[in-house]
Amino acid sequence: ADTIILAVPFGEHREVAKALPSWEGKTVIDATNAFPVPEELDGLPSSAFVAKAFSGAKLVKGFNHLIAATLAADPIVEGGHRVVFL
Repeated sequence: ADTIILAVPFGEHREVAKALPSWEGKTVIDATNAFPVPEELDGLPSSAFVAKAFSGAKLVKGFNHLIAATLAADPIVEGGHRVVFL
């Protein structure tokens, strides 16, 4: 597929990246959650760290860090609306 949703535990992303010899022309939607934040990030955003493993791919961060219970709750919060950007 040209678009892949990466929905694995954060520490497993490198194993998934080994599935193809080249990720050129692919779009990877990063739905991982690096929490608690591992020291190996060394100050990088988790998506920048994941992007290193998928060399040649376009990486998009999606779903962010909202847990399922939060997404299942009423989206109207203090007059605003909770949304997830993709």
